This record gives sequence, structure tokens and C-alpha cells, in this order.
Amino acid sequence: MRSTTIMLTACLLSPVALVPAGCESQPQAQPAALGGPLYFDPTEKYELGEWWSNGELLLRMRRNAAYELYAENNRYRTPVERGRWTQRNYAALEFEPYERAGSPVERVIIDKVGPGEYVLLLRNLKPFASIASPPNVLEDQLLGQWVSDEHAIMLRTDGSYRYDRRGSIPAGQAALAGHEGAWEVRGDTLTLQPAAAGLTPLTFKVVTQDNVLTPQGMRRP
Repeated sequence: MRSTTIMLTACLLSPVALVPAGCESQPQAQPAALGGPLYFDPTEKYELGEWWSNGELLLRMRRNAAYELYAENNRYRTPVERGRWTQRNYAALEFEPYERAGSPVERVIIDKVGPGEYVLLLRNLKPFASIASPPNVLEDQLLGQWVSDEHAIMLRTDGSYRYDRRGSIPAGQAALAGHEGAWEVRGDTLTLQPAAAGLTPLTFKVVTQDNVLTPQGMRRP
């Protein structure tokens, strides 16, 4: 009876780390692992956005299953890669670049990083996070219509333009009276590249006028 009393007293007074013989230890709750992957429920419903960026590159995944990859965060530049994308399952896509037709498709992992937040893991590139809209760049400020006494141009979001001659047309340049083509900005120069063969590109210097970027000598109508 005496030994039983001593053993019970030891169990009650001993520190948690020291468990005398005969005392049953209680299971301790283990802390949750930090930095591990989040559980991705296969039945979870989510929608992939159209625009993705990793801070250096820009990816556009169109609703018609086409995609474009840009070498910088500027959608007005020519894509370095185009192709088709397909969602194979809840956590993976497949990319099929047009330039490498016939080659094996590329697997793109969809990784969950937070509640309702996902990233795309493509090749060995930095993860692409979904963004609501493409980054604002210089070209965005030039969109729309510009006029002068001699010219009228409409710069469209798809990189195309419409040009009309407002003044007298130089001899031998009747085609310049109206044409369409592609436009781009490099440095401080706006270039209009006609779609029709034989027409010389038109260039305008981009300047700041009243705190607004403007093709030199032109104004909003």
C-alpha cells in the first residue's frame, strides 16, 4: 500500500518531460507542417484566368484554347511562342506550341498556393500567377484616334491601325490615302507598318505634351 502511494505522488508531481515508470503519457498534438503544399481537392471548382505573369514574362490563355507567351510584360510585343492549351485534369494543363508541331506536348502543373489562388508551373520558369488584366504600358496611352492637319490614325488594341490622309496626297502616293497595317512603339518612335506590299512605313516621334504621351504633331479629335 505504501509503494502504491509513492508511485501515484510521483506521477502527479513529475515534469511533463519526465515520465516515471508506471505513468502513462498522454499523446501530444503535433504542429502543422509549414510551407508544404496545400491540399488540392479534385472536386474543387475553379476558373483559370486569361492573363498570367511571373514578373518577367507574360502569358495569355485565350478562351478559344490558344495561348501566347511574351518575352516581357508587354502584350503589344510579338509573342515568342504561340500554341494551343488543353486542361487534362484538375491539376494539369498541356501546351502544344505551333512552332514545334509534332513534338510531345508540354505538361503544365496547376499548383494551389492559397484559398482560391493558383499558379502555373511551366518548364523551369518562375511560377505564373493570375492577374486581372495585363500590365499597363506606354502603348496603352496611345490607343485610339489621333489627328493632325495631314494625318488621321486609329491605333487598336490588337496591334493593328487604320491610316487616312487628310491633307493633299503627294504625287505617286495615292495608296497612302487610306490603308491598314500593324503598329508598334520602340523607344520613342511609333511605327506604322502597312499591310500592303510596296508601301513605306510611317514613323512618328512620341513626345510628352501636357503630361500626355502623344505622336508628335498630332492631337485627339
